[in-house]
Order: sequence, then structure tokens, then C-alpha cells
Amino acid sequence: MTKTNPLAKPNAPGTYSADAPIEVFFDGACPLCVSEINLLRRLDRHGQLRFIDIAPLEAEPMCPLPRADMLARFHIRQPNGGIISGAAAFFAVWGRLPFLGWLQGLAKVKPVLWLAEAAYGAFLKVRPSLQRLARQNMRKREAGPSR
Repeated sequence: MTKTNPLAKPNAPGTYSADAPIEVFFDGACPLCVSEINLLRRLDRHGQLRFIDIAPLEAEPMCPLPRADMLARFHIRQPNGGIISGAAAFFAVWGRLPFLGWLQGLAKVKPVLWLAEAAYGAFLKVRPSLQRLARQNMRKREAGPSR
């Protein structure tokens, strides 16, 4: 994969480069999401991902779909403008990262993608509880050791 030039001019309307970064939309108010995004940032050594925090209300104009829908599950925008969500979006992101690119091929195997989407759907059901636990844990760490 070639390194993307951050100073390069954007493509003309209606054109795209397959090497352009994938736009990764995330909920910056979700501690689980922020942890995942921080990991992806560390792994993205070649600038293949562009992260967009859509938690603030001011971010709504950047959302290609209703913001509430985008906050409810993981979404990316491909260089060609196509929107992908859920497990397929994770596979597409992993496909751009060193050492994880091979995972993208698994998404082409329908049973694998179906199982991954089912697992992601199950995660989404418990996500609010996990978010609460993560926030409580963060508050405890920020408060310091108890005496």
C-alpha cells in the first residue's frame, strides 16, 4: 500500500482515488469507541484512515446519514463515497492496516460476515451497559486511590 500524501489536493468531483483514506465515523462520547479509535490510530501508520468524531452536535453536517443512525453503529465512507456499516465496515478498515489486511478477505466469505454481523449486533445490545461500566471505571481512576 502506498503512503497517502496529506498535502495532496482532493480529487475533482465525481472522481476518487482508491488510495484515498477511508473516513471512519465514531462516537467520541463513548469510552469504548474512543479506545477502539485510539488503537486504530496507532495501527494506521500510512494515513489510510481519517477519523471523524460525530458526537458533538456541530458534527451533524459531516454525517452522510442521520447522525442518530450513525451514532448507533459503526460507519465508514469509502473513497468512492459508499457508506458501509457494522461488521463489514470493520473488515474494510482492517483491510487498510498493516498486519490486519488479510482480514478483509474474510468478509467475502458470507458465513464469516454473517457471523461477524450477528456478533456485532449482540455487542450493540450490551453496549450501553458496557459504556456505563467504562465511564464508572474512568471516574474511579480519575478520583485516584481510595483510602
